[in-house]
Amino acid sequence: MYCGAAIRPRRDSTREKTVQAASHGDRRTPVDGTRAPFGINLAVGSTLMVGTTMITAAFFPGADPTARLVAVCAVVGGHAATVADAPASLVTAGLGYLLFTGFLVNRYGDLTWDGTTSAWLLAVLSLWSVWGLDSGGSATPEPASPSTTSSATWSSITGR
Repeated sequence: MYCGAAIRPRRDSTREKTVQAASHGDRRTPVDGTRAPFGINLAVGSTLMVGTTMITAAFFPGADPTARLVAVCAVVGGHAATVADAPASLVTAGLGYLLFTGFLVNRYGDLTWDGTTSAWLLAVLSLWSVWGLDSGGSATPEPASPSTTSSATWSSITGR
């Protein structure tokens, strides 16, 4: 007999879903507000790469690809150090390679593969990304412990 009320399955809480996902080998982590998701980091990196390409093309002459490469590498490394997201940083380095080859070395977005030169260029951009990821964690300052902060404040208040 049908009473009119639908039987709905019980919804799992976020914690139960995380535990369940972790037990099945899923690599997703819950959003805890400390890191931006991959898509946001990739969008930021893409925007930085397009902006860097435009600015570099305007300010550095076409006869000097080394200066253009240094500018692109600096942005790739800085982005990697800032976001601390390896997949987004490596995809950003790949996009940097495509933009560098298409617009800063060639004209009008023509992509070419020169063998050894292109492989070295891709390796240099990837290494800058890895270097940025490595230096990003060590550049953050350690927070002060609460006991040190509170005792310093207490001694300054009491004068002892």
